[in-house]
Amino acid sequence: MLGVKIACTLSLLQIVILNKHAAKVLKMILQMLLSLLGRICISAIFIISGLNKLFDWQTIEASFVTTLCDWHVHTHGMGWLESVFQEAIPHAQAILSIGTAFEIIGGILLLIGIKVRFGAFLLILFLIPTTILYHPYWMLEGHKHDMQLVMFLKNIAILGGLLNVLAFGCFFRRQHHPKPPKTQLPPPSSH
Repeated sequence: MLGVKIACTLSLLQIVILNKHAAKVLKMILQMLLSLLGRICISAIFIISGLNKLFDWQTIEASFVTTLCDWHVHTHGMGWLESVFQEAIPHAQAILSIGTAFEIIGGILLLIGIKVRFGAFLLILFLIPTTILYHPYWMLEGHKHDMQLVMFLKNIAILGGLLNVLAFGCFFRRQHHPKPPKTQLPPPSSH
């Protein structure tokens, strides 16, 4: 009788060990899927926006030059800040090209899960000045203020996600998961 109880206890222990291993495997699969979904969500806006810039380059470039000129006017008399925009205007095409490259390359790296920290870094370098240049809610009033505040905060939320990727990488780390130890059941007792 004691042998049967031990055998049953060991069988139950083996089931628990296998269930813990299965739970770890399921957790790992879920982490991989959530990581992929998160990377798709974050990267999509950058990849689509970057490709749209390529397909309508002249319009985007004209809009960018106008934005730089507007900022030059807004920063008149502010010393070094005014000179930054004054110097940027003649180099608008190069700045826009670099920004678009950061946007597309960073987005693709993040999407495919390769060099995600570097991809996030490129996107952060793109996102911070873009957010300041295009969503200056503090200079607006009424409905325009409210709309640009929402867009600014949306970009801040995306920045938070990118900072998380920069800090932790792909969210999921492949780890060696050893197989659960095989437990051998004692031979049934003849008692």
